[in-house]
Order: sequence, then C-alpha cells, then structure tokens
Amino acid sequence: MDIISMSFILPSAQCDLNLNTQTKGWLNSIIFIGMMAGAYTWGSVADSLGRKKVLIVSSFMNALCIVASSFSQSYELFMLFRFLNGAALGGSGPVIWSYFAEFQPKSKRGSMLSFMAAFWTLGNLFVAGLAGLIIPHDIGFRSQYFVYNSWRIFLLICALPSFIVAALLCFLPESPKFLLSQGRSEEAIAIFRHIYQINTGNDGEDYPVKHLIYEEEILTVEEKAKIAKRGKYTNMIVDILDNSKQLFVSPILRYTLISITINFTFHIG
Repeated sequence: MDIISMSFILPSAQCDLNLNTQTKGWLNSIIFIGMMAGAYTWGSVADSLGRKKVLIVSSFMNALCIVASSFSQSYELFMLFRFLNGAALGGSGPVIWSYFAEFQPKSKRGSMLSFMAAFWTLGNLFVAGLAGLIIPHDIGFRSQYFVYNSWRIFLLICALPSFIVAALLCFLPESPKFLLSQGRSEEAIAIFRHIYQINTGNDGEDYPVKHLIYEEEILTVEEKAKIAKRGKYTNMIVDILDNSKQLFVSPILRYTLISITINFTFHIG
C-alpha cells in the first residue's frame, strides 16, 4: 500500500509541496532507499530479538511515519518521513516472509508463500479504489499556515492497516524456530502443541513430539571466543556483512540475479 500510494497522491501534492519533475522522482525513490537500509538493520535485529517483536515495532513505526507524512507541510519533511516509512517497510517486508514460512510444513511452504504473495495485488487494488473514493473530493481543512486536504486524508487512512497489523501481531506467537535458536525449547513446543490443538481439535498434550533439538552450526572454541569478544552489536554488523557476501557467490548468486531482475522489471513502470 505504502509504495503504490505515491502514484495517486503526487498529482494532488504537486502544488501543496511545490514539486517539480526532479523532486517527484526523489519522492518515488526515497522509500526504496529506506527499504534497503531498513532490510539490512531489521533482518539482523530479528535474528537477535525475534520475528514477532520486529514485526510489531516496524508495523507501528510504519503507521506513525505515514501519519506524520500526511501532516508534513514541506517537501523536506515529507521526504524524511517517506525515508523512515521505507526503513520500517524494510523490516516488516522481509521478516514477515520468514515469520510466516517458519509456521508452514516443508511440503506446503511454497504454495502458502505464493498464497500470501497474492495479497500484495489485493492490497494494490484496495489502495487504487480508496484513492478514487477520497482524493478527487474537496475535503479537509485549510488555513494560512496549515493545509490538510484529500490526499493527506487518503494517506492517514492508509496508515490504519499497519496499526491493525501491529495490534493483531500481539496476539500471535513468536516463531518456534527463533525460540529454538535461543535455547527456549519449552516455549517452542508449547506453540507447536497449540497449533496441533487448533488444526486437529485434539488436546495439545496429545501432540506426538515431546522434545525438540535445534541443530546449531558447529563452531570451534576459537570461533566461539571470537564471537563472544566482539559483543552483540558488532556481531550483528558482522552477520549483515557476511550474509550480504553470500548473496553474490555461488550457488546463491544465480537466484540473487533472478530476484534483482524480477524486482527491477516489476517496478520499472
């Protein structure tokens, strides 16, 4: 919603924010710059603090930035909140795929992720319809120093789904895989029992798996000491750099290039 919304508000915001061709281009691009920066940061944080926490914080941050941008009276301030909006999307976007996939059985994971991806199109259709209902109308408030008109109201309404998502996520469990990686196996198996109970209608205590073992990467004593010495935040930065390098070497390089090509052609229009 947040990405495509700019296509609808730019014609109306042109006069209010004194936009020209160059500034319009920057407004369209700045959210992607923010997403790139946010994806690097939030992905590592999610591995340390948990998928659920990152999704709640990034969704709430996303909503607040949209609201703030709707009140922005200058191009510079609007740009700032669009960048922060992108940074928040960079957290919720990649992490939600990991969070959702980690609840799916391996045999159904691909089809369920494709099913979830279909809602991207539905969201775009919803935004287009919402824009058509609100932006053409002369509604809002206008004074000598402050303007809050139809395209700003449209942005304000676009923030509601993010607020709702942040609230609903509070009632969902943390990723069992993350809990296992943190040594919290009892919490993980409790979540699996609850899922089993919902899916089958049987008592959670009848869940056939009684113990969970997380297969960690085997590290030498020297490697463990090096990691401990670096500190939490330094390790996060090192993880970001290491994971980035892996994208550009075989066998992942091929899929990286395919993904870049698909995304480039998808957004070129």
